[in-house]
Amino acid sequence: MKIQLLPLLFGLCLLFISCESNKTTTGYSSAILDSKNAITTTYKVDPKKNLPDACTLVSRETLAEIFDINPVFISPVDGNVDGNKKEHRACFYKWDDPNFPNAGILIQLQTNTMDEEEYGEWMALAVANKRTTGETMMGDSEPHLFKMFPNVGTDGSYNYEIGKYYWRLDNDLLIMLAYNMQSMDITEEQQFESANIIAKELMDNLSKAGNSE
Repeated sequence: MKIQLLPLLFGLCLLFISCESNKTTTGYSSAILDSKNAITTTYKVDPKKNLPDACTLVSRETLAEIFDINPVFISPVDGNVDGNKKEHRACFYKWDDPNFPNAGILIQLQTNTMDEEEYGEWMALAVANKRTTGETMMGDSEPHLFKMFPNVGTDGSYNYEIGKYYWRLDNDLLIMLAYNMQSMDITEEQQFESANIIAKELMDNLSKAGNSE
């Protein structure tokens, strides 16, 4: 899968999440956070203001250290220049590795735009249901079940094989981190460790963005 296809695929992914969470409440649960290791943020969604620019939430220097590349080769690309920035922001951090062309990650933020009375908890359902009903990728016949992504936000789920991490801030903001797995040689331990580093910096920068408003 080329990095250029990621916007379409992840757009479809978000649509899938919304539909999936409305169909079932099976497996809904919230993560039990370890206060000593919890990755949290003070950021609060303000529906009257734009979401923070996703390309400012993780530094090129951090990604360069994680993936052992020169930061000058990392290109953050705004994923929705003309989109509704109050509801959705995305950034593609891409780079070219001689051995793995088109490597990169996607960071995506989405607010709760559903009817509050009828679908107020769809984010909670969507994240938790990843661990019970999973997510079916294009071309796959069986869903990929997720594991708990502990101590990040209010609740989180991840799957190494498809390189996706979801977590939420209450029912107000859904955050996705996705790896272009076909262009990366990375073990589950390395991916999980890098996801925690990225999540920590992202959540810290969300706090800074909220405090600067």
